Amino acid sequence: MADPNMHIIPCVYSRPTGCEKKQMLDFFLMQVRYNDTSKQARNVVKLGWCIPASCTPFAAEKYLNEYFSRLNYSLRKENITYSAEIPQILCTSSNGQSGLDGWDITILTLILILIVFTSTCWEYNNNYDKTEQRTLPYRIFLSFSARRNFHDLNKSESQDQALSNLYGIRTYAIFMIIMDHRFGIFTGSSSNFDYIEQLYRNIFVSYIFHGDLFVDTFFVISGLLVVYNLMTMLERKSLNPGYIVFMRYMRLTPAYAFIIFFTGTIFYHTGNGALWNAVVGTEVRDCRSNWWTNVLYISNYVNEDHMCMPHSWYLPCDFHYFMIAVGLTYIIKKEKTFGLIALSAMTILSLAIPFTIILVYERPAFLKFFTGLPGLSKDPSGLSVPSHARATPYFIGMFAGYVYYRLKGSGRILSKGHTAALLSISFFLLTVCMYTGYVFYDPYHTYNALESAIYGSLQRPVWALGTFGLVYAVSYGTCGFLHKFLSWHFWVPLSKLVYGAYLWHLQFQNRTLGRITGSQVFTFFDVITYGFGDICLAFLLALALHLGVEAPVKGILKEIFTPPKLDKTKTSEDADHQAIPETSKL
Repeated sequence: MADPNMHIIPCVYSRPTGCEKKQMLDFFLMQVRYNDTSKQARNVVKLGWCIPASCTPFAAEKYLNEYFSRLNYSLRKENITYSAEIPQILCTSSNGQSGLDGWDITILTLILILIVFTSTCWEYNNNYDKTEQRTLPYRIFLSFSARRNFHDLNKSESQDQALSNLYGIRTYAIFMIIMDHRFGIFTGSSSNFDYIEQLYRNIFVSYIFHGDLFVDTFFVISGLLVVYNLMTMLERKSLNPGYIVFMRYMRLTPAYAFIIFFTGTIFYHTGNGALWNAVVGTEVRDCRSNWWTNVLYISNYVNEDHMCMPHSWYLPCDFHYFMIAVGLTYIIKKEKTFGLIALSAMTILSLAIPFTIILVYERPAFLKFFTGLPGLSKDPSGLSVPSHARATPYFIGMFAGYVYYRLKGSGRILSKGHTAALLSISFFLLTVCMYTGYVFYDPYHTYNALESAIYGSLQRPVWALGTFGLVYAVSYGTCGFLHKFLSWHFWVPLSKLVYGAYLWHLQFQNRTLGRITGSQVFTFFDVITYGFGDICLAFLLALALHLGVEAPVKGILKEIFTPPKLDKTKTSEDADHQAIPETSKL
């Protein structure tokens, strides 16, 4: 790999074929692996080769197969044969590291323009006449002030102390998601797969293998905030629902689009490695082809098998739920009984959809995360990314938001006994939901469509109820230490960077996988070490994204669409389009 004229062939698959079980019992036992999707194939050997760039993958594959056909090896008499396969996607060459193209130049130019514009605004601000500071251009210029935007990170955007514990909860949730993704990335290139396969059968490791439930925590809090904030706003003034949805789109999309176009352009030039084309190259090609589905928030339905930034499936789901939530909240505000009945009906329907899909089509209860290259594994359940299959936690969060709205300013406090009982029930629901999922990782567990349908449709609602119970007990109970910890002001700036950390983290995790030149040994210590590094880097990049894109856009939108007279009053004009993990501000 040190020679720039070498063509990297990262994977050569050698497959023994034609084995009779009476001739080679050990090999037959390895073939049984195919009934257990958690196990690595024992009949496939992956090798990394460096060969001259003039030799194409097809030519190398042909030569290897000719060599195997002539090779005299001891297992030939047992009817064991070998064949080689060199997929084009797993090949990377120095010739493939081409220079910047039109897309790359465009995004670099836009970044340069943004830097120049920001610098100009800063200089203009310092020399501007103080008597004209209230003009619109001046206020727009101030939106690019890194000093002011950094200072605003430490400001709590809610006066309701009952909601302050959400800062800590959502920060913890994104920590776990980043750590779980690091676990998956690390196992994809590990050589001690026997140990990893044992972990799939260990109930105590379910918090990693079933860590996708932490995403439902975000859905719950999103639904809660939308209903609570919108109901509060509608007390003071009437708002156009279309305007609210438009502002939501404008608040989320700029930072999202920046990461998308970075991934589709400059990302490929940030490194190289044996799996660079397979991991990073695939991501770049998908973003160049399907970026438009992301910015239209339809990527979980259109070309979802080649979604740009696969972890961004959350955003279209949340955006779709937000539009539904706005409509239902308006109905609840005008006709409370009818609105709550409509929300109940939507919740029941959201339960019935995954149950029916799993039962009728005999799908798995949930997506199981086995080792493999990210982006190349498909979801056999078909229930992980479509909006219609993930809505229940969001609707439960909407009920929670209505409860919080009704209790606002009531001064209600749960007794110690009720607080302890609610916390116990909530932790029990969360624990049961998390750790019972390991049953479906057991290869000897007989598949039952009804069982899978019941678990697959109830796991997320149960998790959502446990989350709501925990949040409610901390907000209105007597658990002082837990409330102080989750409401700690330290979480406020971090919670505002959750959106950026969510967008960034998997990109550089994939980068590390693409640069790997050999197998590695999986250990929990290494995963935790890398995971904490990922968290720190994700939030540092999120800070840069916030100061350079998110906060300026927010300031510009505020100056354009919010009358200046409202600046002197404490309003929650941003609350109507807050959700987790996007901008995530209370």
